[in-house]
Parts: sequence; structure tokens; C-alpha cells
Amino acid sequence: MADTDELKRLAADYVSELRDKNLAQTTQDKQAAIIRYWEERGPMFRSLAQLVIAALDDGKDGEDAIRWALDQFRQKVIAAAQTDSQRGAFASWLVQRKEFLRRITVQLWTSAARAVPPPYGIYVALEAHPNPDFAPSTRQGSVSIPLVWKSIENLSQAVDVVDDFIVKNQLGSGNFVRFAGRVAKDKKPWAQISYNRRVWEGWHWNPSQELDRNGYRIPSVEVAATGKTPIPEAVNSYKAEMKVGNAWSSNQRRYATAKEADEAGKDLYRRWTSAEDYRVVPSSDPPNVEPVINQPVEETERSEAQILFFHVGDKPKPAETAQTPIVAETEGLSRTKPEGYRGHQPPGEQIYRYTVLAIGLWGRARKESRVERIVLAQRVDPKQPWPLDRLVVMGRNKVAELKPKPGLKWRIEQEIWYVQPDGTEQTVLNEGTVLHAEVVK
Repeated sequence: MADTDELKRLAADYVSELRDKNLAQTTQDKQAAIIRYWEERGPMFRSLAQLVIAALDDGKDGEDAIRWALDQFRQKVIAAAQTDSQRGAFASWLVQRKEFLRRITVQLWTSAARAVPPPYGIYVALEAHPNPDFAPSTRQGSVSIPLVWKSIENLSQAVDVVDDFIVKNQLGSGNFVRFAGRVAKDKKPWAQISYNRRVWEGWHWNPSQELDRNGYRIPSVEVAATGKTPIPEAVNSYKAEMKVGNAWSSNQRRYATAKEADEAGKDLYRRWTSAEDYRVVPSSDPPNVEPVINQPVEETERSEAQILFFHVGDKPKPAETAQTPIVAETEGLSRTKPEGYRGHQPPGEQIYRYTVLAIGLWGRARKESRVERIVLAQRVDPKQPWPLDRLVVMGRNKVAELKPKPGLKWRIEQEIWYVQPDGTEQTVLNEGTVLHAEVVK
């Protein structure tokens, strides 16, 4: 049985689904009136939806559930009357709107019944809905995928299925809502996978207990001034946690050593303007980040060590046009600065550029490794950097377009560029920050 908050939330979701269907079948000039209608009748429809959910939780099915919900709804309406004349008017309205109320109840029942997982096995729910914060003409403002329950073998596979669903359908966090990510085991709530691919125990709308991909509880972090956290029984890796608003949180990256996690935490702390502190926490999860092994750069006439910066733009400087370098990439995903290199900051307005660097095999290539650099976004205001989850989705989509072979490595880089008065852009090589790295399996 859903708790009160969950019941209200589900009822509101089902009513919103009916409203969205109604709006999709309405011409543009009438949509404002339809929206007002659903806003005015919303409390009544949500009350009916709660009764439908109660019937489902009570084990009622089909026609019996619909009939029971309608009967309970009639009783609630009549009981709300304060005078005999009101009771008569309400009873007359119920008779006049009998068929309409039945149609609404049937649609609510259909939505509620679809949300019930199959009785045996493990399943994960997949669905997507338009994000009202985006215009209907955009992907995030129009995407709509009906709820389905996909059979899986374990939680680890569930995370992979959710990740694939989000990436392939180019979903934002505002699209991945309602039942999306919920995992049922033998029809009972087991876990839920949030948009950031973290796993949580149960189906509560605001979960607090995190699980690993094997279904085991991850010791919860103690929020206190000491910043201490319990040590799991089996320490298999380390993670970097950020403190934002008196709460500690982390991403899914797990490092083999505390030193690697500390370096990642320092880097993230420097880039997050809202982070108050960072710390390294032991984890029972297995490591999932490959260690970066820096190799010394061999000094050659055309090595990156001798290239300070280069220009691009509509009006490159004549003296530099003939010297525009061809940057050679290393085989790994690490960046190495020459010993003694101090860098140089050109004048001009600072901006960010987000790029994907892919190294490996894709398309029809079979033997020789390739290097590809793809620009995701240019001239981004450093005061408003793009969120990592958005960049990761974009990066995965771009890599998927290459038709990569297993083993291909790719990363997302945040490069610092400078816009000159004449409109050209200038950067210092090796000054970028790696935000995310993956290996295609």
C-alpha cells in the first residue's frame, strides 16, 4: 500500500497523463481553455485517481475495481454536501455525468494497471514524459514514451538498461520521471535507479539508502561537522564526495586508491563553485576508473611541448596562419605537460569549449587505431558551465554515431579559450580539464 505522499503523487501523475493526452488532441487555439478546465477540475480527478489506486492496492481487478472506485467517489461527493439541496444537486450531477466519470475512471485504471510490474522475476520500468520547462518544439519538451517493464537478471543489468534508455532517447532528468528507473522483484518494490544512474533502496519518492550494483546497502554518510563516515566491512575502492548545503554526495566514479580519489576530489572541488568542502570516503564498490599513467613527452620539432597556443577564427593573424600546428594525440587518455612548463595565459575574454576525444576503432576500421575530436559546445560562459550529466549524454550520442568497436576510449574535455578583439579565438594547449572518461564495452 502506497503511503499518503506516494498516493497523492501517483494520483497527480495519472491525472497529468490524461491532461497531456487531452491537450495533444486539441487545437492550439483551444489549449488554454483545456488547461484551465483541468486546473479547476484537478482536485476532483485526483480524488478519483486515489480511489483507483486504492482499488488496485486492495487486489481488485478490471471491472470490479472501476465499479468500486466510482461507488466510493459518489459517496465522497454526496458526503461533501452540507444541505439537503446541495445533496440533491450533487446527486443530479453524478447521474448526468455518469458516463463521463466512467470514461475517466477507465483511463485512470489503465494508467494505474500499467504501472504494476509482472508477478515473477526482476523488471525495470522505462518511460519518458515531456519536460514542462522546455518548449514543445524541443526534444525534451515533446518526448513521450509509454511505460514498459523490461525483464532483467540483476541490478547491475538494470543500471545498464537505464543508461542505454536515457542515452538513446536523449533524455534529460525532467523526462526521466514517474515510474522510470523503478526495479521490481517478484512484483514487489526493490530498488530505483535515478537519472544519475545511482541505485536506491525501495520506491520512496525521496530515497535515502543507496545500494551498490549487487543490491547491498552502502553505509550511509554521517552528515556532521566532523565530516566522518563509517568504513564498510569490505573496502574495495574509494570515492570523492562533495559537500553542498550541509550534505555530502558523490558521483559513480570509484578509484582503486585513496590518492587517486583525493586528486579527483581536489579537481572537482576547484571546478564546483557551490562545493563547500570535499573528502575521500571508502567504498564497498569495485573500482571503475582506470588509473591514469603519465608517460614522458619526447621533445621533437613538432611536439606539443613546443606549442604554446594557436588561433582559430575568421581573421587569423597572417604571421601565425602558416604556423598553425597539427596537434598529435597520444594513445592514452592522459595529458602530460613538459617538465618545467608554466603555461601562458593570452589576453582576451575567457570562455569554455567542451570537446570529445575518441581514441580507438570505429566504423569499418579493423586494425589501425584512430583519433577523433568532436566539439560539443563553444563559447560557453565560465560562470555558467554546462552540467556534467548533460555533457555525458551528448558525448555518448556523438560516440555512438561513430559506430565504435569495443575498447574505444573517449573522454570529455573542458578547454579554456580566449576571444580576441578581432573575433579570433586563442587557447593554451594542455590546459584543459578531463571531466569524464569511458571505455566502450
